[in-house]
Amino acid sequence: MSEIPNPMELLTMADLARLFGKSERTIQRWVGQKRLPTPVRPGGPDSTPYWRAKDMDDYFAAGNIGAYRRSRRHQ
Repeated sequence: MSEIPNPMELLTMADLARLFGKSERTIQRWVGQKRLPTPVRPGGPDSTPYWRAKDMDDYFAAGNIGAYRRSRRHQ
């Protein structure tokens, strides 16, 4: 996995697919299974999802979604 350059950047599903080396369909499935940080949807609940690069950096550092969520509770 490559490091995310700009923590303020918003990442698309295609960006996540590249980071993980998986298909966009796999990323969609993981989103449905709540295995990734919650995306932001600037245009409302039915709009395109984006992920904050900072959230993904924290997720990778934590190692899994459970550890990521625990670390977020203590911030």
